[in-house]
Amino acid sequence: MIKKIFSQMICCFFLPIVLISTPLFAETKPAPKATLVLPAKTLSALIRDALPIPIDTNKRISGRIWINDVNNLKLGKNSVSVKIRLMGKDVKYTDKIAGLSTSLSFGNIDVSFDCQATLRYDKKKGLLYIKPTIIPGNNKKDMVGPILMGLFNEKEYPIQIKKPEPITTRLGKKELVIHLKISNISTRKNRLFIQVSPDLKKTAP
Repeated sequence: MIKKIFSQMICCFFLPIVLISTPLFAETKPAPKATLVLPAKTLSALIRDALPIPIDTNKRISGRIWINDVNNLKLGKNSVSVKIRLMGKDVKYTDKIAGLSTSLSFGNIDVSFDCQATLRYDKKKGLLYIKPTIIPGNNKKDMVGPILMGLFNEKEYPIQIKKPEPITTRLGKKELVIHLKISNISTRKNRLFIQVSPDLKKTAP
């Protein structure tokens, strides 16, 4: 859902810019780069609209786990902090300790924790890398938090950013095809910045 909304916002935002800045008779003309700015509150609302968000488990964790709620989203210089409520059903953790198989059954879980993460965007690969750090709460009886820390902390996770679909429109007798390429994604001062490079091609009438 987030990807769909994200693509629609980019198209609606950049289409007028491209049409205004591009000469009508150029066969191929790159338009100036433009930047879409999303405040943290807007981004938080988009995420909340997509909840619950399922989380893929690995071979050591079985069961269903999902993000049920997010709060206090803050954006720093290429960094994110947020409070996450995680829920799960039939959750089980299996691992080896000192060569011996160990299994912990948690059943249904409902835990909240703070999470801080750094991010960087690889333009060539179209990947957004996120490196999270989970900060457990003050509940000393919480056994899930330390396990999550061991599984996710200080590891960088790539997220494939889907290229926006080309926009086809008509201007007079000319049909224009606009290709949008994301050239950078960054955050600072509680804002998300998405820099897009439009490329316009005119087809024969």
